[in-house]
Amino acid sequence: MNCPIDREPEILIAYCASQLPVKEAAAVELHVRECPECERFVRGQTAAWNRLDEFSAPPVSDSFDRKLWARIAAEDGPRRWWRLPLWKPVLSVAL
Repeated sequence: MNCPIDREPEILIAYCASQLPVKEAAAVELHVRECPECERFVRGQTAAWNRLDEFSAPPVSDSFDRKLWARIAAEDGPRRWWRLPLWKPVLSVAL
């Protein structure tokens, strides 16, 4: 097996996620045992995913939605140019 670390790291990611077919996973496992760089990559991915599995998001407050929409409204200035009635003539010309 050619080393996938530079050309196809997706294979190593799929291996870490147990998404490879059995035969391909076995070939990757053999390669990982022999390649220190791929082993380091797989160890890092596995450690990161394990940490994410352990992560527990804090509860959201009851007023979260209200505060979020208030903040969006406060910053809702010139960015909302697409709400202008300008799109109607542009659409008709485009059609």
